[in-house]
Amino acid sequence: MYPVSDAFLRAVRSNTRKYFWTGTIVTRGGMTYEFGAKEIVKDSGYISRQCCGSTEIELGTVYAAEMGITLLSDIDRYTLEDAQVTLVFHLVLADGSVEDVPMGVFEVSEANRLAKCLELKAYDFMLRFDRSFIVTEGISADFGVSVKGVEEVHDLHVWTMAPEHSAVMAHLRLAANTDWPQALSEARELLKERFGIDHVTLQPENEAMSARCCRAEHDICGFRCREESDCCSGCKKAI
Repeated sequence: MYPVSDAFLRAVRSNTRKYFWTGTIVTRGGMTYEFGAKEIVKDSGYISRQCCGSTEIELGTVYAAEMGITLLSDIDRYTLEDAQVTLVFHLVLADGSVEDVPMGVFEVSEANRLAKCLELKAYDFMLRFDRSFIVTEGISADFGVSVKGVEEVHDLHVWTMAPEHSAVMAHLRLAANTDWPQALSEARELLKERFGIDHVTLQPENEAMSARCCRAEHDICGFRCREESDCCSGCKKAI
């Protein structure tokens, strides 16, 4: 348990108390974004600690924390893959001073844009330990057989976030002229029905898509423009 003062304990036990959160986001590219109470949507923040794996203690089962928060921010969500979020809890004491308690460092797994808000979901680093104990060869093989257009699967990570709830992240190397929206739909269906995985993050790759990109951010293909140019086949269908 993090050491706190007696004044902190008294303030926590009181019927009314004043507190707030602050935090820092650091991207893999080195960009730093700080946020405070004004940027946090009211009642959106939570941290839940849960056993990742199954109801029984097994090799590879770890306890991890899930963090969720919604921010009033215009940060580009596509820059937040594996970004680190540091959270701090601040409690106002009886004398008006503020005592701080760190709540942890979390790695972003989801970043979704909701109008003017940015919705984040992240997990602490214990999940890195959990990933190394999960066998993924079967998933890679089934992708190649069952999903049309998938030539190779790499950077594949599968982990459990809670009992009966797993997640997967992977890069898929696609054949030329592959219909990515259709391949994505087939991949999601495969993971759900055959492996029971319902939290899916897949990144498509091929030479044509690398050379061309759409003019705006389209969730249907997951690519971002580096410059104005022709769209990939997936985005043309979306426009």
